[in-house]
Amino acid sequence: MAETRTAAGQLAVVPADATGSELSLPPTKNARALGLLDGIADAAVSQNAQEARKWHTTVFDRLLTEQADQSESAGRLTATWLQELKSTPEQQRAERLRAQGLDMARTWAQTRSMDEPTRQDLLTKVETSARNAREEVKH
Repeated sequence: MAETRTAAGQLAVVPADATGSELSLPPTKNARALGLLDGIADAAVSQNAQEARKWHTTVFDRLLTEQADQSESAGRLTATWLQELKSTPEQQRAERLRAQGLDMARTWAQTRSMDEPTRQDLLTKVETSARNAREEVKH
């Protein structure tokens, strides 16, 4: 949860008039950090199905009880992501967790009312950043 809150905080402080790397760097850095954590988790649980189930149960039990202070934009972003995770069917939660960086960037882009080309370009960069980070852990 610490990385989730950090990611939300970094997105919340991006200036409203940001463009270029000032706009794209925070969400792509967040996706990379979250992707690295996903890769580490994948490596840790890939050897034993029973341990994987145990790990997922522990992680989701913890995440599903988390609360976020919605009085500030970072808290609202965190709360939105947590609510989306909570409303995801149990068998799809692992994939939802893996998409956290992209989901948070998508929500953030919507709150900023980004134009569609900028939003699509940004989300492509975010998705690539998360995927590359997960893959780096494998090597």
